[in-house]
Amino acid sequence: MGLHHITWRATVSAVANEAMTAEMMAWLIGDSDDVNMERTSSYHGSPIHIVTATTHRKSPAFQSLSRLGTATLKQLAEEMEQRLDENNTLHIRLDLDSCLNGDIRLADESSRATVKGQTKIEVYPGQSLHEECRILLLKAAISGTHDGN
Repeated sequence: MGLHHITWRATVSAVANEAMTAEMMAWLIGDSDDVNMERTSSYHGSPIHIVTATTHRKSPAFQSLSRLGTATLKQLAEEMEQRLDENNTLHIRLDLDSCLNGDIRLADESSRATVKGQTKIEVYPGQSLHEECRILLLKAAISGTHDGN
């Protein structure tokens, strides 16, 4: 049981502090080497940065998930039905402004800027996706409390 990978992605306008976003993403993924920043243009032509943090290593992916903290992981478990897709992927949206202020929380309808997360849950034949995801989120919450989250 575990995660195959985890990816976090944020779009930052050119007038925002992309370095601060990259630093937050490095903390979230656990390694600044796993963060990439791409400068591009929005649909309307204004410059933007796409900051992506990803790891395909199981242990760092799990540690990244545990950094969300107990309250956020509990909320994810409660909303799991709506967040899982047919490919065993759990979809997460964090409020970017809150994350930049050190308060990791899920985005709501009022969140203008978000960090989009995707993680693929490891499920084998005969196992229930929902049960495996629930156990994984519980273990991440317990792991996060030992790390001081």
